[in-house]
Amino acid sequence: MTRFLLLFLLPLLAGGGTIAIENDDFRATFADPSDETLGFRFFRAGWVRELYPAAGETSLFHTRTLFDYHPAFGCAQEFLPDLPLASGDRLKPGVGIFRLHPKDYFRSRPVRSFPWEWSIRDRSLIAHQSCPELEGYAYELSITVTVGKNMLVWKQQLTNTGTRRIDGQVYLHPFFATRDGFAGWWYSLDGTPHSVADAPESQSVENGQAQAAAGTDQFTVNITSCPPFRRRDFWRNQSNAFAVEPYISVSLAPGETRIWKWFLALTRFQKQ
Repeated sequence: MTRFLLLFLLPLLAGGGTIAIENDDFRATFADPSDETLGFRFFRAGWVRELYPAAGETSLFHTRTLFDYHPAFGCAQEFLPDLPLASGDRLKPGVGIFRLHPKDYFRSRPVRSFPWEWSIRDRSLIAHQSCPELEGYAYELSITVTVGKNMLVWKQQLTNTGTRRIDGQVYLHPFFATRDGFAGWWYSLDGTPHSVADAPESQSVENGQAQAAAGTDQFTVNITSCPPFRRRDFWRNQSNAFAVEPYISVSLAPGETRIWKWFLALTRFQKQ
């Protein structure tokens, strides 16, 4: 039986409330889209903070930020590149307006956040954001995240309501938590598994493969999309986190709408 509740918890880093949706396979929690401490990079709605397999005590994703200069946890989405404004500030779809740090992009700060309207219906988080006209840029962005049977599904719809084109990419960024080093963890960008421990700290692959994966001898996480993605990036830190990041191109002339979906499926294996 699906259960859902809105929990107001003490801050882990990002503060604010946490939204939780459960079924027999998962307990997923989401960052509160109204939380003003979520930084300038990632869509504030549909940002998975924690994902616990049934009866599991460990989240697949990092639940606390990996960096002290901007929130980086869970499984998030980001639009790139930022849209430039005449003031020198930048428009980031899914967030709002932010100001570039003079030396370090990742230390940039939001200066105006666009609010999200959101609700919980059955096993889904449903959210909507409007961007008012800004130098010809304007959009409507809707997100629905459904917690299904061993699967999370994100559905996004972006409509260009302005007079200027919106050109860019959206990517999914799962911050996989390895806890005690990388031993036993693998990832795949091309259909072939590779050891996370032996991998370079970053790499990018572009070809016809439309799947990215990661896992251990206990489970596999497969990420697919509609439309299919072609670019996949890999990133890891020195000790306890890595990501496989698929990209989808999102280019819209004025009046156009784009819809895309991410599918994150978990397959478990019996311990021998």
